[in-house]
Amino acid sequence: MSVLIFKGPTFEKIWGSPYFMEHNISNNPLTGELWSLSGYESKSSICINGIYKDKTLDDIYKNYPSLFNSKENKFPILVKLIATKEPLSVQVHPNDDYATKYENSLGKTEGWLIVDAKDDSKIVLGHNANSKDELIDLIDNHKFDDLLIYQKISIGEFYPIPSGTIHALGSNIVLIEIQQSSDITYRVYDYDRLGLDGKLRELHLDKAKDVISLDKYNYDIKNIYKENNDLIWENNYFTVSKKNINGEVLINKSDIYQIVTVSSGEIIVDGYKLNIGDSFIIPCNEDLIINGDGLVLITNPLK
Repeated sequence: MSVLIFKGPTFEKIWGSPYFMEHNISNNPLTGELWSLSGYESKSSICINGIYKDKTLDDIYKNYPSLFNSKENKFPILVKLIATKEPLSVQVHPNDDYATKYENSLGKTEGWLIVDAKDDSKIVLGHNANSKDELIDLIDNHKFDDLLIYQKISIGEFYPIPSGTIHALGSNIVLIEIQQSSDITYRVYDYDRLGLDGKLRELHLDKAKDVISLDKYNYDIKNIYKENNDLIWENNYFTVSKKNINGEVLINKSDIYQIVTVSSGEIIVDGYKLNIGDSFIIPCNEDLIINGDGLVLITNPLK
């Protein structure tokens, strides 16, 4: 067994995009997310090749631990392809300590690779408050224009989003998100929109105020198409690096499993043609030769 290729579930969102219909991933024009590699509870991806075909990632991870060499009880990484037609809610994610205490869950640190965007596309990234009291006052009085920092984005940029960072995607963006396997989101502001059920979507202001960090966002934003260094980001949970694929390319083995996600072009693995957002796993202690023309992200979980 040299590789595990997965197909993940898609999810309808009020801000969803026709991107997924245009790329034959979904027939729902409001699809917003493809969880291309997920072992999360009932939303697990399904293996489409080899001897583990039709098994969920959650099942494979629990029952065939020799493939992974991981100490985590549950598969700890989640990879998504996200496409927006409208902005997402302004939100924040808790860290492990808070999520464990109040949600019985992992926290959520994530990273975004901008795959496509319009010239005027923006994201929310951080805030202007200088104290907890100022933060609470601006939220309580709906002074979000004063609170939020908006940033223009470009294709190829990678944005680290550690837990505690207030953030939001704007409209007309396609991105790959690599994150801890958690679905905990605290909404701070949602433009007073109605949800798919016709009701105002729930906000989580008390918890959000608890977990929003007062630290200023100070990451150096890298454009992976221009960056010479293969390593993109390293945090307490995983590292993300890139590899250009031009013809046959060897991905060297690791003593822990590796996650590979196509971020541009077309890649051929085990006879399957994989496109943007598709993900697969290289089991621990195995080399893999892949073929194609494009670029992949390689996520290495930390033991």
